[in-house]
Formats: sequence, C-alpha cells, structure tokens
Amino acid sequence: MRVKLRIPTSAWTLGDQGVVSLGTFAVNMVLARDLTPDQYGTFSLIFLSIMGLSTITNAVLFYPLSVRATVTSDADRSEVFGAGLLLTFLGCVPLCVVLAIGLLLLGCADVAVSRAQQ
Repeated sequence: MRVKLRIPTSAWTLGDQGVVSLGTFAVNMVLARDLTPDQYGTFSLIFLSIMGLSTITNAVLFYPLSVRATVTSDADRSEVFGAGLLLTFLGCVPLCVVLAIGLLLLGCADVAVSRAQQ
C-alpha cells in the first residue's frame, strides 16, 4: 500500500516563519557574543523600536488592507492595493522621524546619518 504525502498550504507558511525565526535567533546569538554589553543593549533597543514601528504599520495598514482586499471585487482590488501602497509610503515618513528621534535620544545619530549618506 502506497501512502501519498500531502503537505497542506499552511505548512509552507509555518516553514517560512520557522526559517525567519531561526535566522533572527542566529543573528542575535552572533551579535550577543561579538558586541560589548553596551553595544548589544543599544542594538536591542533599536531593533525592538523597529519591530514596534512595524507592528504599528501592520495593525493600522496591512491588516485592514488584507481584510478589505478579500471582500473587494476583482475590478476594484487594484485600487485598494494602490491606496495601500500610497499609504505605506506616506506612513513611512512619520515612522522614520520617530526612529530618528529615538536614535538621537540613544546617542546613535551616526547610524541614521551614515546610512543616509551612502
């Protein structure tokens, strides 16, 4: 008797998330070993700030967009995605300002300036 293996669609999503989580864990381990405690603490604050801003963007923009896109007709879906893209770019500016202020408060203004000059 031959058994056919069926992998549900959700398995690919879970596998992808697992790879991302493993990569984040590996990067954090390497940085924790190579940086001084002060440097790693600063990295952690910056990283968590970026993740927090990403969570705000997901809650305010991407979740409503994903819900609305599923109930919108095919003809209007491109308009919904276009509005979502425009809102993403417009929302990027205040979030970048918040991040830059946070970097200034942490004394890491060189991070924002050096990346902007390249």
